[in-house]
Amino acid sequence: MGWLESPAAAIMIAAAILLLIGPVFGFVSSPLSARPISKTVLQMNYGRQVPRKNIRLPLLVDNTIGNEQPRWNIPLPNAHLPAELTTASLYELELDRVVHKMVISQAVSSYDSDPESGCCYGHIVWKGDDLVGAIGCAGEVLIGASAPGVDVPNEIESLKNVDPEDTGPLMVLARGAYRFKVKEVVSTIPYPTAVVDELLDDDISDNSSKSIKLDEDDDYDTDMFAELSPKELIKATLESLDKVLQLQYDDSFKPLSPLEQSILENADSPEPMAQAITRTFDAEERIAVYQTFVSKLLDIVPDERDRCFAVAMIAGELANFSPKLRAKMLTTTDGVNRLRLVLQELFSVLDLDAAKRMTKSITLGVKEKKAEKEQETGAIPDYDGIGTIYNDFEDTSSNQFVSAPSADSIEAAEEAHKELKVGVPSLPPWANQIRDGVRVEYFWNEEEGWCAGTVVGDPIRIMNEYLITVEFDDDGSVHRLSLRGEDKARWRPP
Repeated sequence: MGWLESPAAAIMIAAAILLLIGPVFGFVSSPLSARPISKTVLQMNYGRQVPRKNIRLPLLVDNTIGNEQPRWNIPLPNAHLPAELTTASLYELELDRVVHKMVISQAVSSYDSDPESGCCYGHIVWKGDDLVGAIGCAGEVLIGASAPGVDVPNEIESLKNVDPEDTGPLMVLARGAYRFKVKEVVSTIPYPTAVVDELLDDDISDNSSKSIKLDEDDDYDTDMFAELSPKELIKATLESLDKVLQLQYDDSFKPLSPLEQSILENADSPEPMAQAITRTFDAEERIAVYQTFVSKLLDIVPDERDRCFAVAMIAGELANFSPKLRAKMLTTTDGVNRLRLVLQELFSVLDLDAAKRMTKSITLGVKEKKAEKEQETGAIPDYDGIGTIYNDFEDTSSNQFVSAPSADSIEAAEEAHKELKVGVPSLPPWANQIRDGVRVEYFWNEEEGWCAGTVVGDPIRIMNEYLITVEFDDDGSVHRLSLRGEDKARWRPP
């Protein structure tokens, strides 16, 4: 069976069709179908003055809440986006237990009687001792299918009546809708059912400029971004997300090694090959969603609160954040602090990639020195641990080195080394001595020339950049300026 014939692939293809044709068979929720689709303008559901209230949802409660590896994927809200921009936000649930299948069955059945609530279930991400007050994200059920095969209309209808004798897994394709807080528990047997209210972010106030820890065991250090304004956080988040998506795209085009290719071709199931093939398409899709969001939709967000919310959530989806961080993003109603969490995670991804590149550069440099030494001593080099390279036309029993690597391989290695050597210019050595009260001079422009001033507050370092607040002597104006390796010539000690 080819990978395109697998249940997971068929589900994904059918979902893509559904996103284009709108509600079919009654299993696409009302909020989705109510969003107008236009060829020229993408609509967004921003600026809700009144949150959703008194919605009845069956709840899916993960007993592994708080652990690194939850049982299911954790959705993020997407109801504020047009359906066209949620293709990268789809997730898959594999349900084995009958009670969990019944939750999905109830979600599908409730759409017929209560279309306003949508074809949704509630995915709990945080709860205390009681379900009242628990926080979660509603998930829209798009497609459901049994593992042996996929027949979309029949399978969707069959979700309304779960067979207790069926021991096979149920595969469900869903998408995050809106965040909620449990208001009242209606029943707990055989599964929890609750009345929920939509949970919106708090309005942005002056105290949002300070970093707030979500809990005592919070692993995310956001203090380094405590002084950044919401506008600066949004700018830094979008720039970092752009770089992360580009890394994902570049990684998807890396050629497979012979061993990886052999493993994929000889795998017992088609899933590994399917994942390798779709990796490139997924990376391209995420970049397209990001570019459309930034160029067409971000400017129409009515206020700063909604803008912080939208940027954080799309970053979490497109950058594939961990379940633990997704849960933290959902439980906080401080949109500014959420952006700090998101920015910290994006920076950690970029730092990891920089570390990998540095390791690769060091390894290449060691190999070059080893080759030079072997060439001086006349020793026979061992290329990448594979062994001595022989000419196919010579007697290998003589153990005589005859041929060298091909010109193409040498050129590729040289180009790779050149690329690694081209990095970000380093900061000046005196940059780490800049503190509150230190005197500096900054070259403003050709007309103003060098302007002397005093540093106000300690600089904020973000990777290879310092954000420095300077009060200038000539007019007393205060400006926050950037010190990077690229423009270090504009700075000097007095």
